[in-house]
Amino acid sequence: MKYLSCLVISLTLFAVGASARPSDDTGVRADTSLHFYFSDMGGSVVVEVKDPDNFSACESLRNHLEQLTQMFEDGRIGTRSIKKLRNAIRFSFQETPAGGRIVIESYDRYTVAAIHTFLEHEIETNKTGDSIMLRDSR
Repeated sequence: MKYLSCLVISLTLFAVGASARPSDDTGVRADTSLHFYFSDMGGSVVVEVKDPDNFSACESLRNHLEQLTQMFEDGRIGTRSIKKLRNAIRFSFQETPAGGRIVIESYDRYTVAAIHTFLEHEIETNKTGDSIMLRDSR
C-alpha cells in the first residue's frame, strides 16, 4: 500500500500555520523550495524559503524542521522501514542560509538502502525532479 508522504502532510500543515497557500499538489508553500539529496550514508531533505531576507519565515521554517527531526527520531513519522530502523539511524537538523536540512544517516548498509528508498519515494511523491545519484549535500 502506498503511503502518503509524511513530509507533504507536515509541510502542508506548516503552510496552513503560516497562512501561505501551497503552490501545487505537493503541499509545499509557494515561497519555499524542497529538495532531496542522496549520500553514501543516507541523505537529506532540504527546505528553504525563496526569500532568505525574510527572517521570520526562515526562523519559522527552521523551527518546523527541528520539530520534524524530533518526530523522525521518535518514530512518529516516516515509512514503516524508517520507523523500524530508527535506532540505527542518526537524524540531525542543520541550518542553511535560507532554511534548513534534515540529515538522515546510518552506518548500516541495509538501513542506508531503506533511507534511499524513502528519499526516492519522497522525490516521486513531491515531484521535485531531484537526482537519485549519490551526492554530498553539505
